[in-house]
Amino acid sequence: MHRGGDGFFRDGRWRSGDELTDRVFEVAYFWRASPATVLDLTLPEYQLWERQAERLAEKMQPNDE
Repeated sequence: MHRGGDGFFRDGRWRSGDELTDRVFEVAYFWRASPATVLDLTLPEYQLWERQAERLAEKMQPNDE
């Protein structure tokens, strides 16, 4: 039963377990961390790592000016 925007998959960020697994490995790769380290993070800690990886990756993109 879908319960809307609450629970672990809130915000529609991850549509499946496979998508979340892929994202965990991408975040681990970005931070040069072991996937096991990322999997051990609490959800708020993981979300922080993910947000900061996205923010930094955006800053590292060349400007198209």
